[in-house]
Amino acid sequence: MSKPRIVVDRIEGAFAVLEVAGQTIEIPAAVLPPEAGEGTVLSFQ
Repeated sequence: MSKPRIVVDRIEGAFAVLEVAGQTIEIPAAVLPPEAGEGTVLSFQ
């Protein structure tokens, strides 16, 4: 099974909007790596 592609769509204040499998979700921006920004592709291990 392949892992979904997770992309930072934008950061709005204290929240990051991620695109995952065609859906958007909001998470606290504080949990992202410091270098993450718009367009960053994330991978979780």
